[in-house]
Amino acid sequence: MNKRPGVRRVMGMLALALAPLVTHAAPQCPTLAPAPPVRISDPARVAESLPQPGNWASMDADERRQLRANYAAWQALPAADRQQLVQAAARFASLPPAQQQELRTRFSGLDQMHRRGWRLGPVLGMYYPRLQGLFGFVAPAQQDALLAMLRQFDGPQLERLSALSQRTPPQEREALLARLLALDHSGRVRLLQPDGG
Repeated sequence: MNKRPGVRRVMGMLALALAPLVTHAAPQCPTLAPAPPVRISDPARVAESLPQPGNWASMDADERRQLRANYAAWQALPAADRQQLVQAAARFASLPPAQQQELRTRFSGLDQMHRRGWRLGPVLGMYYPRLQGLFGFVAPAQQDALLAMLRQFDGPQLERLSALSQRTPPQEREALLARLLALDHSGRVRLLQPDGG
């Protein structure tokens, strides 16, 4: 039986928040060189140096809601994204406290909508600001299908989808989304080709 049930939850919450910090800081920060692999099955190594959440009873409703949302997002991530976030958390934990604080401040300075976009994981979170116009206000009934569709795309396909999203007029975005969801994956890939659509 796991004597530290909160460790995975803490690691997941913090790794979700750290993903954009590490992703954006890595090119400018030589101390963020890849860390040795950290197994998800051994979260204590990462979690020991991360701040622990306060007592549940002492949290206000907004803090609890945030904690629940972060945990749900962590649970929904594919295993590869989770592993990448564990690696990011390990690299972040190895930084000096002043540098950690600087990165937290930069992340806090992002628009709340973009911070929430990082809950989609390191890959989709990176593209979220450019995809948000197309996918930011999807009906709850379409969210699972949309995420499944987006997770099938590779980086170049997400790049093309981002460009398509940005050049699609707002009044045409709902129709584009419906068209994308109606196609199978190969049809979506064809649509995203430079000569597609």
